[in-house]
Amino acid sequence: MASIPDALDVPDTLDARIRAHELAAYRHFGIEPEEELHLVDTYVGERQVRVMHFGPTDSPLPPVLVMHGVGSFSVLAVEMFPYLAGRRVMVMDWPGHGLSGECVLPNPLCLRDMAVSTLRGLLDELAIPVVDLIAHSVGSQFSLYAAIDMPRRVRRMVLMGAPAGAFPKSHPILPMLLIALPVLGRAALAREVTESSFTRFNDQAIGVGAGAHLPPDVMAAGRLISNRPSYAPSVNSYCNALVRGRSVRPVNHIGLDELSRITHPTLIVWGDKDAFQNPMLAATSIVAIRNHRLLRLPHAGHAPWLDEPEVVGTAIAEHLSA
Repeated sequence: MASIPDALDVPDTLDARIRAHELAAYRHFGIEPEEELHLVDTYVGERQVRVMHFGPTDSPLPPVLVMHGVGSFSVLAVEMFPYLAGRRVMVMDWPGHGLSGECVLPNPLCLRDMAVSTLRGLLDELAIPVVDLIAHSVGSQFSLYAAIDMPRRVRRMVLMGAPAGAFPKSHPILPMLLIALPVLGRAALAREVTESSFTRFNDQAIGVGAGAHLPPDVMAAGRLISNRPSYAPSVNSYCNALVRGRSVRPVNHIGLDELSRITHPTLIVWGDKDAFQNPMLAATSIVAIRNHRLLRLPHAGHAPWLDEPEVVGTAIAEHLSA
């Protein structure tokens, strides 16, 4: 495990600039993370997965594993991490995202197997028997898969924002329809992401101005991650696995019978202005999760902690402290 080097200690490469912005963002919130790269055996072969660690290793509670959404990036959730004081926290970059290695899914039907096998493989690699999960968007979809397919490895869950395509009646935003196309989508993602194009996409995906109060290094890291060569083919394949035509692929939906098997205490944080799905449209799926609590925020978008950081951070701390 190695600390992230300061910007002056490394060559001026794209990845070095990403790490420098991430480190500045973490330090803004009083966090000194350490970085690990793991080669994880997954359903689609061995994939390199980056994990950031911080917090005490001797907490009596399980570690907390934080998971971002498709096309997103881990440091976007940095504002929530101080609320996890006293816990061991692991923040993973999904294969093909962040500073993890490239991951192009071979077909659109393997998303669930890839997600569950990656989580199981990473926990095995880290020798961690059970975790609490905090997840956003497709990370929440993957958390639900994990709770069903490997229930003994999960203790409690926090799901933030619409869980991608997990519930029926979710709908992709317009840019996602484009980037899900096998050829055109990859070409669109491969273009240089400028500050203005990055802002426009975020305005549509997570809400206008969401995260504007954060240190500039957060969004700077996210924009640079979007320009890594491995980002375009990887994210294109993930989006293609989620979307077909103008709709979410039905294979991503989790039926009520499977949701009813989830007994883990689950906090669902969802904004009424979520661009992917209003929580009212997901009511049947939400109540199928027996041991759930819904924190519904009337003015929040797809990344609700960015709109109500104190409310969401406090709720997370309370839910995971039991």
